[in-house]
Amino acid sequence: MSRLAMIIRQVAFAMMTLVAAILSSPAADAAGYQLGVQDRLRIHVSEWPALNGEVVVGARGDITLPLIGQVPAARLDTVELAKAVAERLKDKAGLPNLPDVTVDIVAYRPFYILGSVTTPGEYMYRPGMVVLNAVSIAGGAYRAERRSEWDVERVTISSRGELAVLSLR
Repeated sequence: MSRLAMIIRQVAFAMMTLVAAILSSPAADAAGYQLGVQDRLRIHVSEWPALNGEVVVGARGDITLPLIGQVPAARLDTVELAKAVAERLKDKAGLPNLPDVTVDIVAYRPFYILGSVTTPGEYMYRPGMVVLNAVSIAGGAYRAERRSEWDVERVTISSRGELAVLSLR
């Protein structure tokens, strides 16, 4: 197999892997973003300042808030999580009505790019991101430095000239 064909196969494999990873991720659809581990959230509960602040979705997919404890967050959207927090607070505090709760995403969880890209690694997700954006963030498809036969010939001629000058000195 030629070197070019091998590079094309590597790039194609990297792209397919990236597409599969992004499409299998709940983060694939920005409008229907589902919360997951490492998402950083801002919680605001009207008239309950002890519950206001930032939390991170933990390794088990839940958040922990004072007074109400752990609340499952993974695979929920922000509206569903706000409702779950309100229901938990209503039950714990014996409130007659659901309190007003809002949940905002402060920082999305990272995604990872591996394979034949210039800079593989961890990158932050942004809403509306598509595969092309992710690959460009990673520096695009890896391109090996190519040397042509002319480069070798140029260096040879230059070296011969420098040797001739040195021998004359």
